[in-house]
Formats: sequence, structure tokens, C-alpha cells
Amino acid sequence: MTVKTETTFYKNVKKLLEDGDEKFIVTRIESYATPGFPDCIIYHNDLGFFTIELKVVHRSRKGIGKVLVSPLQVAWHLLHVMYDAPVYILVYDPGNKVVNLFEGEKLPKLRSNSFDDVVPEAMYSGPLPGLDLVKLLGPQTPK
Repeated sequence: MTVKTETTFYKNVKKLLEDGDEKFIVTRIESYATPGFPDCIIYHNDLGFFTIELKVVHRSRKGIGKVLVSPLQVAWHLLHVMYDAPVYILVYDPGNKVVNLFEGEKLPKLRSNSFDDVVPEAMYSGPLPGLDLVKLLGPQTPK
């Protein structure tokens, strides 16, 4: 049985966050009751709770990258963005061996555009081990 790229990606993200200097609690959610709910809910003492949708870039033979996003995922993210909830998308590009972290509001662009056109809007672009969520997201302050 082969393991899906997204499953391997999740395991790598979980290991990075739970085994690093900063301690995170990472829970993967597979919800059929709430379509569009992100893949991971994460907790950190300084950051609080936030969600991350995990995606993997699929490239055509011409090298054009596409991220498969459902309309329900877009709806879920945009609703939460409207209320300033901390929601993010972490996209793994296996061809370039980098991850890109986006704010939740970028999900419609990731759905409708070439991935490479949206990369410049990433909060972080680089190797997974270089992803420092504490530095990138900073302490969340209640509104």
C-alpha cells in the first residue's frame, strides 16, 4: 500500500512541530460532518489555537502547478477570515522541495490561479525545517 504525499507531508509537519524546541500540539482532523474543515488544529502556549490546511502542489507535464481546493474549503476559510480567526494554508511543492505558508484569505487565489503566480504572496517560502511558526505568527492577541 502506498502512502499519499499529503499523509507523508502531515507526518513531517507534525514531527517538526512536536519534536522541535517550541512545543506544539498537532491534531489531524478528518471530518465528514463539517466539510471544508482544515486538516490540522494546532495549539501552542504563546500562539493559542489555529488551523492549518495542508496541500500538495500537483504539476502538469508543462510544469504548471495547481493546488486542489474545494469550494467548501474556501467557504470555511473565508468565513473564519472575516472574524480574524487564525487560519493558514501550508502548501508543499514536491518538485522544488519547499513549503509555502499562506494566510487563509489566499485560499481562493490558490484555487483559481497557477500556484507559481500566488507564491510571491506567501508568508514563508523555503524548506520545511526552516518554518518557524512562532516567529511568523507571533503571539495572538484577542480582539
